[in-house]
Amino acid sequence: MSGLRREDAAARREMNDTEAQPLLRRQLTSSVAESIHMYVQLGVVAICMASSAACIGSAAELLLDWRFGFCRSSPWLLSEYCPTDSYVRWEDVIVSQGGALLWLRVVYSTLLGCLAACLVKVFASSASGSGIPEIKAHMNGLDVGAPETFAPRVLAIKSVALIMSVGSGLSLGYEGPYIHIAVCWANLVQRLSKLKPMPMLKRSSALNTPSLAACAAGSACAVAVAFAAPFGACVFILEEFIIEQGHTSSSELLQMAWTSVVSVMVLHVLKSREAGSIILMALSGELHWTWFELPLFLIIGFSCGTLGILFKTCYLEIYRLRSGQRWWKHAPILEAGLVCVVTTVFSFTFPVSEVRLSSSDLLKALYEPCQWSNQLESTVLCHAPGFVTWIGSLFAILVLKFVLSILAIPLRLPSGTFIPSFFLGATGGRCIAALTYSFGSFIHVLPVCAQENRCIQPHLYALLGSCSFLSGVTNGWFSVALISVELTGSLQHSLPVLTCVIASKLACRALESTSLYDGLIEQKGYAAVM
Repeated sequence: MSGLRREDAAARREMNDTEAQPLLRRQLTSSVAESIHMYVQLGVVAICMASSAACIGSAAELLLDWRFGFCRSSPWLLSEYCPTDSYVRWEDVIVSQGGALLWLRVVYSTLLGCLAACLVKVFASSASGSGIPEIKAHMNGLDVGAPETFAPRVLAIKSVALIMSVGSGLSLGYEGPYIHIAVCWANLVQRLSKLKPMPMLKRSSALNTPSLAACAAGSACAVAVAFAAPFGACVFILEEFIIEQGHTSSSELLQMAWTSVVSVMVLHVLKSREAGSIILMALSGELHWTWFELPLFLIIGFSCGTLGILFKTCYLEIYRLRSGQRWWKHAPILEAGLVCVVTTVFSFTFPVSEVRLSSSDLLKALYEPCQWSNQLESTVLCHAPGFVTWIGSLFAILVLKFVLSILAIPLRLPSGTFIPSFFLGATGGRCIAALTYSFGSFIHVLPVCAQENRCIQPHLYALLGSCSFLSGVTNGWFSVALISVELTGSLQHSLPVLTCVIASKLACRALESTSLYDGLIEQKGYAAVM
């Protein structure tokens, strides 16, 4: 009898195993198919975001270029691609008597700024600002007015208005709004897909809103295409959005890495950059630093980081004062027009011509090396005649751009703080380099400084000032260091960069300063989702 029972039990186990195998195969097949579908979906988001970034960047550069002239043979070509005999400068066409050319530029910039503000006010009020506070609040379970905040209408209006606001010459960047645009793309692709919302730490509480995985992956690809920094993008999203929730997983990191890599590769193809290079603002020339400069790096970190904290504090205070005024709620177009007038007049009448450059072009100029020898080359950014003129010009650029950025970024237009933070910090870094070079003539007798380009390199100090300033604004540190290194391709200077960022982070802690986006979330009063 016992033998029969054992045979029956064995037969039943064999039967159960036989029946379970098809079920396991179906579950495995379904899981693989769902994973493939999800990564295809994320890949589509990355491709859409890279294409949007290429179009927005090219259109904004063209509008900025038209302030100085146009290409006669093809008006859609930038000046750098236009044949020399075909490029027409406005100064050669319009005889500027009584400031006619200046006021023509004022009208041009004001029309673009007012039209952008009109589009935002009439069609999509959620398209103003960078959108990062709304995304961060949404990922933390706060009510930001979704699904309106991530609707397709917001995607379209924010893209068009961003081109106009940047093209008007306002002192703002388009890198921050890229994150909002990418999350809108993720929301649209998710709604069109038959795949259920992608799980992450928790699901969205409302229908037709992006899941947390879509927000994280979309945000990562936006930062990646903005700075060609896939590593820094993933770490930035972890620091700024996810790490506060207390836990993450390798699958979420893989999703962010996937969208970052795909988006940078697509943008690299669309922009047709130099083969094998995706570096946007490479620091040219050999970069060296010496042991006695380490204290200077700490000074740059503390000073530029504190300047970033001051910038953030002024921004939040101006936003608070504006929000308390009734006229500000009903006159966004008028306000945008006034700021455009002020920006254009000061930019084209200021004695230092570098302030006329766009935010990105000014940053590239600050990252250009100086020929270090007994005399630096005589330029405003390197060594204008006389110490007072040199340091005075740099300080004037810093103050003017600081004020213009504070006025422009809180406007109800698509605007970002990344690039303004970078060029303000870069100017501060150059100021410290100028002070050190002028008062530290003793460095020339040091053997380590005997060779040219060995000590006090202004473009290296500009890089260190950039990452320190941005760290003071965002309260980030490791992600800021990674983005700075990937943006400029200066991996060999990761130690000075990280030193400055740590010093800036310590300044934030000493002053008990929080992130700019946390401050905006608090001022906007987003409440928890019920």
